[in-house]
Amino acid sequence: MIYLKKVLSIDSLRFLTSDQKKIFFWLLILMIVFGFIEAFTYSLIIPYLNVVIDPNRIFSIQELRPIIDYFGWTEPITLVIVISFVFLLLYTLKMVTHVSLAYWLSKFPNDVARFNMNLLFQEK
Repeated sequence: MIYLKKVLSIDSLRFLTSDQKKIFFWLLILMIVFGFIEAFTYSLIIPYLNVVIDPNRIFSIQELRPIIDYFGWTEPITLVIVISFVFLLLYTLKMVTHVSLAYWLSKFPNDVARFNMNLLFQEK
């Protein structure tokens, strides 16, 4: 517990309300999830480049054969277009996640500061 207090500065969290603490830990979880999304999208770059460079290679993967046969994709350019579209969608999802997380990470301290300032200058 002492280590957790040092790492997360739990003592400084005592100034937050319970709702602000929930938002803080929610943002912490979202940052970890975004890290995994970031790693996943970066790990797709090399396979994507391999497909673009040699689209015929994907026809030799037996696990993908049922999908290729189901959709009737026989031309390599079709696979390149479909995989490029999926790649574009994944990177769009990553960017939307990144922008929204950046927004919430910048909004949270502003909201806390505004809340504390209102408490400080509140008339009694």
